[in-house]
Amino acid sequence: MKSIIFQLTCFITVAGLLLSCNRKADDFRSFLENKELIYPGMVSNVKVLPGKNRLLLQWNPSPDPTITKYVVYWNNFQDSVVKQAAKEAPTDTVKCMITGLSEYAYSFFIYSYDNLGNKSVAIEVNNASVYGSIYEASLRNRYVNIAAPSVVNSENSVTLNFLVPDTINITTEIKYTATGGVEKKAYLHPDSPRITLNDYLPGTTIQYRSSYIPKRGAIDTFYATKYDAFPAIQQDVTNTYIKNAGSPMTASTMNGGRWGNLADWIVNSAVKNHDGFGGYDNVPGYGTISMEYWGTPQIVNGKVYQTFVLPPGNYNFITTVQNIDYTLQSAYIVAAAGNTVPDVANYATSLAYKKMTDNSMNNTDQSISFTLQQSTEVAIGFIATMTNSTQGVRIKAVRLKRTAL
Repeated sequence: MKSIIFQLTCFITVAGLLLSCNRKADDFRSFLENKELIYPGMVSNVKVLPGKNRLLLQWNPSPDPTITKYVVYWNNFQDSVVKQAAKEAPTDTVKCMITGLSEYAYSFFIYSYDNLGNKSVAIEVNNASVYGSIYEASLRNRYVNIAAPSVVNSENSVTLNFLVPDTINITTEIKYTATGGVEKKAYLHPDSPRITLNDYLPGTTIQYRSSYIPKRGAIDTFYATKYDAFPAIQQDVTNTYIKNAGSPMTASTMNGGRWGNLADWIVNSAVKNHDGFGGYDNVPGYGTISMEYWGTPQIVNGKVYQTFVLPPGNYNFITTVQNIDYTLQSAYIVAAAGNTVPDVANYATSLAYKKMTDNSMNNTDQSISFTLQQSTEVAIGFIATMTNSTQGVRIKAVRLKRTAL
């Protein structure tokens, strides 16, 4: 009797379990509304190309011919953009530009939709960076080679030297003034450490600004926020303004011996104390500027100079002294505003001056410096009074150099 009851109980239990399983297997149909669940094909090979407050997503399309559009979501699915599908081969590239983004690292979800509204499994793209003003503010112009910033090749040719740039540097724009006063631009490639300007107007300013991309493949170029001034180039402008600058000096006429009259320089009669000749002496074996009181008439307010108009700039007038005999009484290198140099008593009214003294200056360069804020007529040269004893000075060469303000 117990055996029959046990068998009946087992039968009822198994039947109940089978009936219960059948009901659960059918439960999902109420969620699908008796429809088949379809997942369209997904995109592949997604790439992110960053930009300035935007980015470009690109991918290879799904080979599924039923795809009609792609939808990209971000910002916790609060924002989206729709990209309509075309008749594309799987090897084609679909490009989707997303604009109006803040500077941030985003996550994107890309879905494919077919013509029945079915959507694919999401393709998730993480850490998609967008760049903007914060990144741009961090950019610095390419560094100049301060140890040797420039090389002057000729009057209008200068080479600018830079250090190796960041690997994401695109170019460095050089703004300068060319001969004739024309504003021009040149571009330095990141692979090159230098650039030569062959039409540079001496003494004018040079500015530069570098551009970068945050990553390879970026769709936008970013620029340093300002131009930097290139270190001032000291340009030799001797040949531009000074005639007969020396080494050797030349004479327009000679007295048959060592004395002559200088070509191109203004020399007053006080200096011509060798029977109407003076200012030129070739006793070293080559021509020099000379003033000498030695068994000759005295020199009072002797003047040797040239006059020209100089543009604004910082100037350095360099005199190479060949020889000084004994101690000079009152002799000066001067640069003065106007069309003449001052009398010796008024040497301090000059823009710049330096006293020449004795043979301690032999075979040395002596220089004076001055600044012009505007174009100015300037007289540059030498003044001397020699009355109290034997004395003399010879100048081998002069040079004039200029840097921009």
